[in-house]
Amino acid sequence: MATYIIRRILFLIPTLIGITMLGYCIMRVAPGSPVQQSAMDDFGGIEGTAAEAQREAQQLKIEEFHLDKHPIVGYLHWAKDIVRGDMGRSLIGEREPVADRMWSGLQVTIPLNVIAIIISYMVSIPLGIYAAVRHNDIFDRVSAIVLFFLYSIPSLVVCYIALWVFAYGQPFDFMPSRGLYGDEWSTMGLFARLATYGHHAALPVFAMTIGSFTVMSRFMRTSMLEVIRQDYIRTARAKGLSENVVILKHALRNGVLSIITIMGGLVPGLIGGSVILETIFGLPGIGRIGFAAVLERDYTMVMGTFLVSGSLTLISLLIVDIAYVLVDPRISFESRAR
Repeated sequence: MATYIIRRILFLIPTLIGITMLGYCIMRVAPGSPVQQSAMDDFGGIEGTAAEAQREAQQLKIEEFHLDKHPIVGYLHWAKDIVRGDMGRSLIGEREPVADRMWSGLQVTIPLNVIAIIISYMVSIPLGIYAAVRHNDIFDRVSAIVLFFLYSIPSLVVCYIALWVFAYGQPFDFMPSRGLYGDEWSTMGLFARLATYGHHAALPVFAMTIGSFTVMSRFMRTSMLEVIRQDYIRTARAKGLSENVVILKHALRNGVLSIITIMGGLVPGLIGGSVILETIFGLPGIGRIGFAAVLERDYTMVMGTFLVSGSLTLISLLIVDIAYVLVDPRISFESRAR
């Protein structure tokens, strides 16, 4: 097991290099630059001493991010700094360290995504199993219509509907519309903080889970339908085993493999969708930080977002591979390593 995990981690390194290199080159050839952006924001065409300061600031940023060099050369300089543990500083505003911004963003994005994934699986697995067992009856048909309807609603619309119904008094007004922490967060105890966090995170998590659990529940239903028609399931029933034992012990282990596979694509989807969600709910997560960095042409912050998001995606794929082996004993690390 350890050998396989080490091999996979080593394989992730060139993949991450490819992701960040592609992102760097796209960013460099895109219109605009942090030099132009900061010049417009900070100086606005002022002449004299301010103009000289503007030129010095521009030259400093050109040298710092190697904008005067070929994109591949510039990427190699950036990669060298990353290997040394230096993610650089923001090219805009107060020049905040990129690592600090990424860490603060992860503290917002990762808990929300973990909670959303757990809730999605807790809802989708029982719903998919029950729909498969009740194949073609009224519950199966109605749930299919409802799930397809929910899946067709864009996440942007889901966010605004949730805010309109639960935060803006149409008809309720008991949920906060922005932020994750209350005004007295620093003075709260542990349980008060958990309650406050849950109160503020409820709407964002709800908006994140709508799209994911609808897809996973349909995959779970389809997978379970295929499994319960297998010969070994008929044999288990013929032996007199109860339906609960047949479904939950014999069929579920094979049926759950399909939605384990989905997890590999669920994490990047949630991170990508968090751009909209974090902007609407005012959450300073990775998605919002990356979106603002793109608008400001803050190259170092954009590259930090690429690095963190790519790492999370690759780690999720590794977790999926490990989960395969833990769920299905027919799959071994030795066979996957070969």
